[in-house]
Amino acid sequence: MKYWILLSTLLLTIGSCNLIFEEDLTKKKVDMLSPPDGYTTYTQTQTFVWDSLPDVSQYRFQIVSKRFDFIEDYVLDTLVTGTSLTIGLSPKEYQWRVIGLNNSSETGFYTYDLEVVQDTTLANQIVHLIAPTANTVYTKDSVAFWWIALGLANQYQLQVATHPSFNSQTVRTDTTVQQDYTYLIRELGLGTFYYRIRALRAGIDTTAYSTVQQFKIDMQPIHAAPANNSTSTLPLNMSWQTASHVAKDSLFLYFNTTATPYQRLELSSPTYTFSSSDTIGRGAGTYYWQVKSVGNNGVQSTISNLWQFTIN
Repeated sequence: MKYWILLSTLLLTIGSCNLIFEEDLTKKKVDMLSPPDGYTTYTQTQTFVWDSLPDVSQYRFQIVSKRFDFIEDYVLDTLVTGTSLTIGLSPKEYQWRVIGLNNSSETGFYTYDLEVVQDTTLANQIVHLIAPTANTVYTKDSVAFWWIALGLANQYQLQVATHPSFNSQTVRTDTTVQQDYTYLIRELGLGTFYYRIRALRAGIDTTAYSTVQQFKIDMQPIHAAPANNSTSTLPLNMSWQTASHVAKDSLFLYFNTTATPYQRLELSSPTYTFSSSDTIGRGAGTYYWQVKSVGNNGVQSTISNLWQFTIN
């Protein structure tokens, strides 16, 4: 008993020491690197960068128009763990600051001025992509695209291709929308894709295309019927959902064990009628099944989850 009391006391002491010795940040400030104080620009998409500070766990980024002592609009007040943040700004005067935080204290701050001037052309602007982020892997054939809007723009052109060259043979989607987002649902299929966006003022001017981002769709087939662990009689209707632009599906059938499939069927549609001939003399028992898709581009999906059904 004395041992446990001593150990508990020691652990409490160690925990208390950790709290006591956390660095006091109150006499420190975060150095702000970009944009510099007093910066004037036509570019509405701004990346704010600051120096890292030891013993800081996160940073509070704040930006207002016009000034902190005369706030016209509280544009953003957010916590970030990194040392940069990209946002879109309307033409206005701004002040911004960064405060370092840990569990027990926070730093002081510098206040920087920034002015975004109304431009007369889109040529000086850039479109900043929000999503998909680089190398995102989607498990559904459904992708949401987001970017930062620009004040002069009234349209945005999205291109998605299977190669970063974006030549005519590789462009899968080329669409124009009026808002700063769009969705592609069951349009792309399996594979690796690249996308870019530019802003347009219809009939007047455009930005250059944004940087190119890569993402991947790897949608495994999703079983629909028969229900997992169900019991049925023959014939049995089987169905599943796949990505778009699928050339064929491979249906793998197992009996009483999942070690090796006893049959593999190549199918052109996501349905199959399982009949007595598919048992190949095995008759009643427990059957397992999986599906793997191959896209028109030759890209294979991840194999589906293993489901089972019992035939009486």
